[in-house]
Amino acid sequence: MAQENQKNEQYKKMLSFALDRLDTYAPGWTNRLPSDPGITILENLTAFVLLLYEEYGTVPERAKEHLAALFGIQKRTAAQAEMLLYARERKSCETEGGFQHIRRYQKFCLGDYCFESEKETDVSTARLTELWIERADGERKRVWCATGGLGADGGTNPGGSFGKTEPVFGEDPCEGDSLYMLFDGPCALPEGTFFLYVEMDERFPRAEAPEDILPDFARIEWSYSTDSGYCKAWVGDKTGAFLKSGEIELRLGAKAHERQRFEDRRIWILKCTLKTQQYDHVPYLRAVYGPLFRVRNRDTKIVSLGGSSEKNTIYVSEDAAVHSILGVLAGYDYQEFPVGIEGEPVPEAVEIMVETVKDGENKRCFFRPDDKTEGAVLYKYDRGKHAIVISDAGDFEGGRVSLSGWAIFDGADGNVCSGNIFISDGQMEYINPAAAFGGRDREDENSMAARLHKEMDSTGVLVTAEDYKRAALETPGLSIQKANAFREADGSVCVCIKPYSDKRLPNLSPLYRDTVRAWLDERRLMGTRLTVRGARYIPVDVCADITVKLQYSQCRDEIEQVIRRELEHVTGRHAFGSTVSARKLKQQLMCLACVETVEAIYITAGGESVEVNAAQREEITIPEDGLCYAGDIRLELKKNRIL
Repeated sequence: MAQENQKNEQYKKMLSFALDRLDTYAPGWTNRLPSDPGITILENLTAFVLLLYEEYGTVPERAKEHLAALFGIQKRTAAQAEMLLYARERKSCETEGGFQHIRRYQKFCLGDYCFESEKETDVSTARLTELWIERADGERKRVWCATGGLGADGGTNPGGSFGKTEPVFGEDPCEGDSLYMLFDGPCALPEGTFFLYVEMDERFPRAEAPEDILPDFARIEWSYSTDSGYCKAWVGDKTGAFLKSGEIELRLGAKAHERQRFEDRRIWILKCTLKTQQYDHVPYLRAVYGPLFRVRNRDTKIVSLGGSSEKNTIYVSEDAAVHSILGVLAGYDYQEFPVGIEGEPVPEAVEIMVETVKDGENKRCFFRPDDKTEGAVLYKYDRGKHAIVISDAGDFEGGRVSLSGWAIFDGADGNVCSGNIFISDGQMEYINPAAAFGGRDREDENSMAARLHKEMDSTGVLVTAEDYKRAALETPGLSIQKANAFREADGSVCVCIKPYSDKRLPNLSPLYRDTVRAWLDERRLMGTRLTVRGARYIPVDVCADITVKLQYSQCRDEIEQVIRRELEHVTGRHAFGSTVSARKLKQQLMCLACVETVEAIYITAGGESVEVNAAQREEITIPEDGLCYAGDIRLELKKNRIL
């Protein structure tokens, strides 16, 4: 019975989906009663599609693969995980030759998992010591210096986190600006290749996009120092010119070992010059690591995070489960238990066990960070402190805490998280500054079938306004905060875009407009006219007479802050074309402790004015392409003499 009900619900949903699109495909079709022959045909076709779905479940696997290929879907094969490493102990380049020999197929182990180098190479042990920015006019500024000039973290890492984010080319990047990376040794042997990993501060979310289809926000050129000047380097950049975190592969020429004068010294330098730019917002660096080398895992596996799926969690070692005792819950807030295992875990896989004694019996309870059970132990893993931080001991004060879950493999891709320590040749330690990538197990039949069903359910064509809005927000590589779509008087579809930006009221750049237009053009119905434009920003003026309480001497700023917050549709949660209500604004002001009463309030936007009056309209509707913000605020404040 439950199965039949599920089929009926699926049938109704699919039929409703088809009926909603009649206005687009057949606007003259007005009779939609069940007795209409066309509706009967539509009902039969819908039922036929559902029967095909059921029949698909009885098709042999080989036939399913051929069927999926018709939709451009193939079963994903296994792939090797890749990772960048550097030696934990780095010797001085000046005294020790500056390079470490890595053999072909040399093993780098993390517990039972092993990565290998694919080729024989000599890896530089140079350390990043300084970052400088040089403006196009020649002005230089040092933005970061490692501890004692020896490399980040006292010289143990090849670069590292900067403590605070730094703009790659300054706060106002211009063509011709350069970023200098200073090293205490050569980054590679002549004709050699090495890797950098840059971690960007992703202040604004950006739609996912492979590096080969990222919009052309900037073009940069890399070069390296020689005795006779700078020589151009070959580069494979997976960051899209510092748009996102990723690796940068560089190949240097025959003079890679030579130095260049910089300020008052001769040193090894990588130079990155901005040739063209139209960044949507200023790129900021959070960390730089390098030189690094690449290794691969020939036995990538899918690893579960445990939890409700009742699958096993993979631990760093057997000792990480149950036997890793952290301490006793003292009951005070933010008690810290340092974790004695090196490396960073998958946050969702962290689990603690609390042991208590009740009626002479040991009781064990297990908790994850997101446990909402009444009386549960509330905690989080603090990556910076590498510790379990207890915010509330719940009903378990005095209990003994152990680390029962600590997974280092990242979900279904089988990729290792960042910050783990790998052992090679029995004693040498290596660290991965970034998570491994690219690894996956062979896709099973159920996973491929789910992707096929999703593809079959999707028309791939933009029809409704919601379709256009959703697609615009998903434009690859763009950082779009808000979008709206509506039909204009001439029948064309208008899509309005408001990007994330450092600017208060950003305009839509030609790059954004053309990229969104190209993305939507591939999916719109043939014959649909489409325009893409930026938001229209509409100021809302407010005039209010307010009586305030006598004991509050400074309340004007507080009142203005509430008004500006309520009218902030540009960066707030409000969508395009939202209404502005004088009554709602009055209610928010009345919630302030300093306000006795709001005598009158008037708002004006786009030449239209309203006030709080039951006999009149109290709202202003912003146009569908508009976002409002607080304009001129005039307050008449009177003090109540009665305490």
